[in-house]
Amino acid sequence: MRLDPYQEDALREVINIGIGRAAATLSELMGTRIELSIPSIAVYEFDDWLGQGGAGGMGVAVVQDFEGPCSGRAVLVLPLDSGLRMAQILGGVEDGSDELDLELSGILAEVGNIMINAVLGSLANATGARLSYGLPEFYSEPELAFLSTPVAGEGVRGILIADTHFHVRQFAVRGSLLIAFERGGIEVLVQALCATESDSREVR
Repeated sequence: MRLDPYQEDALREVINIGIGRAAATLSELMGTRIELSIPSIAVYEFDDWLGQGGAGGMGVAVVQDFEGPCSGRAVLVLPLDSGLRMAQILGGVEDGSDELDLELSGILAEVGNIMINAVLGSLANATGARLSYGLPEFYSEPELAFLSTPVAGEGVRGILIADTHFHVRQFAVRGSLLIAFERGGIEVLVQALCATESDSREVR
């Protein structure tokens, strides 16, 4: 599915609302200012995305399933080195280790959990959908996080890619928020979102 400019703007606006809420929550929880931004979004067919390399080259991932009118799986993927450094900063851990221990993995899992829930919650609120969420899981191989337990359903699935930039104490991390939908799920989401936007404009 290709987004037209109106659909892309509507989707970006709602995602940015969720990102803003996630940044505020993380800043309060971690006791330091965290800035988040989404410079670009795109939608692909799942198989096409895999054919282009998928999440290959990324180091760590936080994965969370969701169910509702549009069900699927959301994944925050980060490069290992910068993800590790961000976890060290947020956890007040001295630099030096090049491995993610249980504590640092837990910090990144919490970051991913808050961010994913904020974005999915924003999408649900904007479309009037009710979503239920599974427990977040942490992976060191994001590609396997998608392929080892595929999104339920068969056939071509849509995947939303939102580039994600973190800024923590002058330190920048670039990752991606991936939302893979069951077959037809992305169409359901976009149609509901655009219908809601249209109704809002008529009220004004």
